[in-house]
Amino acid sequence: MARCDRRTFLGSCMAGAAGMVLASHTQSQAGTRFVRIRPDIEDLATDPTEFGNFLHAMNKIKDLPATDPNSYAALARIHNSTSVPCEHGSNLFLPWHRALLFYFERALQQSDPPRTSNVMLPFYDFTKLPRPGGQRYPAVFEDSTSILSQVLTDFGWEPSNREDAPISSPFFNPSYFRTLITRNPNWGTSNISTGGSPFGFGGGAKHPVFSRKGALENPSHDDMHDVEIAGQLRFPTTAADDPIFWPFHTFLDLVWHRWQQRWPTAAIEPAGATLLGMPEHKTVADFVKIEDLNYDYPAAAGPDLDPEFLLLAGSFTQLNPRIARGAATGRGRVIGQKSFTVPDDRFKQAVLNVPKFVLANSVNYRGYVFVHPGDVPCFPGSEVFRERYLVDYFALLSMKPMQGMAESRTINLAFNITGAVARAADQMPGTKWMTSVYVVPRSADDGRLLPKGSKKTVVDVRALDQVVESAPLQLEIAR
Repeated sequence: MARCDRRTFLGSCMAGAAGMVLASHTQSQAGTRFVRIRPDIEDLATDPTEFGNFLHAMNKIKDLPATDPNSYAALARIHNSTSVPCEHGSNLFLPWHRALLFYFERALQQSDPPRTSNVMLPFYDFTKLPRPGGQRYPAVFEDSTSILSQVLTDFGWEPSNREDAPISSPFFNPSYFRTLITRNPNWGTSNISTGGSPFGFGGGAKHPVFSRKGALENPSHDDMHDVEIAGQLRFPTTAADDPIFWPFHTFLDLVWHRWQQRWPTAAIEPAGATLLGMPEHKTVADFVKIEDLNYDYPAAAGPDLDPEFLLLAGSFTQLNPRIARGAATGRGRVIGQKSFTVPDDRFKQAVLNVPKFVLANSVNYRGYVFVHPGDVPCFPGSEVFRERYLVDYFALLSMKPMQGMAESRTINLAFNITGAVARAADQMPGTKWMTSVYVVPRSADDGRLLPKGSKKTVVDVRALDQVVESAPLQLEIAR
């Protein structure tokens, strides 16, 4: 008999009673507050009235002048600003974006009341294949007549320049986020001992030079921006110009909420930090609890928090089949390798460090980490090699040039490869193995809307020369 956990049961009951998963107008009473539900955008699209109200609100703020603080252009500019940049690479990433979504949603509700008063931001669950009618995204993002298939550019609103090739598997498997939540109980400190991120779920303390991205920001957030959606989303300075940005980030907010439910005693720090660039003076503490913001998500939406889920479930390739295939382009280079002797089963953890990864600011990078026998050459183009030995992935985005900015920046990378080393220790203790980091450079303007007559920059593996010279790998195996 198929197992039915509490969340599955609740979700099926709600769907049976309401005819569909809770839509945006649904409200639940919490004490004296009324909490509105943010819906799945594909569920919302099945309700002509509610979906029509959402599109109406989107078009109303689209038509406002850019000087109006509630206009689409002004709200997108909060994220895209170069003077007060959006928060990435630290523990401010998730609270800052939750605040931005809150103000965008409020603008929708205030755009044309009472019709728009109950409009809620829908989420785009990219761990599912689109329902019939959608080829790569939910069909509402592929309707050429809708604002959802347009992007705001320097030349006005134009057809979307997202990636548009049909897909046959989800961008991320549903179990990916369940694993991520399970392995990362700490918010901003290391989860390496549990198989998670060295900078926690939410990211490390903000640093003026180094990026300290948490488990939710990298790779899932970065990969969706840079590879799977691309277009305007490839640049922090244009990302919010594409309407898909908002439902995409709303799903990440849902995943964060599920993490908060799984680890309710984890402190969200720094609670007193000001969220810069927002319409009002607010701190992290103002955006920790979604119940204080009067919204919630359907009970059965997002990652299943079944406590019986195994800590180490499946290989990286099984969790991320599309990412694994990205290593087969043949346009990259192995930037570093480190040999080691497989320990016995008494070791505690294994961490691979790239202490000085030098990035050209004009280039995007996708990286793949392999752990393989020493007598097996690193061959990312082989499906068999990827299936057996790919253990981690990262995406590093370019930065739009600004006056006074250096041409490159240096970051530290760390990868927990304990699971892979443990599997080797189980079967082949004492043998020689190898860690290999393979990186594919990609043009920063690839997929971007450019003026007519412009040519896209071509990036070849020579863009990795500086990286190769400055990124010796370090492997630490704690016993």
